[in-house]
Amino acid sequence: MQTSVDQYKFLNHLAFKYDYAFGAEDPTESLYTAAVKPLVSFMLDGGYSTVFAYGQTGSGKTYTMNHCQALAVQDLFKAVEKVGVRA
Repeated sequence: MQTSVDQYKFLNHLAFKYDYAFGAEDPTESLYTAAVKPLVSFMLDGGYSTVFAYGQTGSGKTYTMNHCQALAVQDLFKAVEKVGVRA
């Protein structure tokens, strides 16, 4: 419960929508393919992107994101080799 500036108590009813949710049994490659890989061409066209990982401490977020980063770098290098560096 929160209190407003005029001291009336109120409840915030917030809803959140997630693009994807993955479980422990899902391989990193499926996460990469669904959530990260589509951003590679966007970044090559000058865009910026962020991938946010949320979960319990010790659940493997850092390990998973490091693997996703390695896969993204591989795809970026393949794309640059194919089309060259864009100005």
